Amino acid sequence: MMEVLRAECPSAADAMQTFFAALMSQPALDEKTKQLVYIAAAAAAGHVRAVPVHAARAKAIGATRQEVLEALLLTLPAAGFGPLSQCLPAAIAAFE
Repeated sequence: MMEVLRAECPSAADAMQTFFAALMSQPALDEKTKQLVYIAAAAAAGHVRAVPVHAARAKAIGATRQEVLEALLLTLPAAGFGPLSQCLPAAIAAFE
């Protein structure tokens, strides 16, 4: 989505990037925890493209395959199997 938005409406893409950066700069959670939360939220919402991107970011800053798996499994009670069935393989692929 961001690629299309950047091409079609760069100012909106810049605004979204600034907003996301402001959210991620909040100090209470460390970067790895933020990525794990984001992975879980993206998976629960069914954002299949975002999950592997953030899984790779989480891996790069020290998250383990098991931590990503647990974050995804925690989406089951709230989101059910549908989103997880699509997002889990994509997230685990970032560790292969």
